[in-house]
Amino acid sequence: MQTLGKYTIHLVDRYWQDGVWENRTTYTYYTEFILDMCVLLLTLGHYLHIYYLHGVSLTLIDVVLFLHMRLAFLSLAQKFSNHRNYLRMSRDMDKR
Repeated sequence: MQTLGKYTIHLVDRYWQDGVWENRTTYTYYTEFILDMCVLLLTLGHYLHIYYLHGVSLTLIDVVLFLHMRLAFLSLAQKFSNHRNYLRMSRDMDKR
């Protein structure tokens, strides 16, 4: 989906716009951000679904699954933090 989104943005920039499309980078950024967040949320949902179906026991598989959940959650939190920093930086640059 991310590749299709980027390719669509590229086609719009190339064929349907006169000159340089100023919002291309913004649309590309939000396409990547939203789809990455969706993938991470679906990954967390999948792991929670596995825990719901099989229950929580202290086996090696559950520990590995929990570590993968932790990694997905930390990636989600980092992406959200980076997005907030991007918005703050963009707002500051617009003020100046």
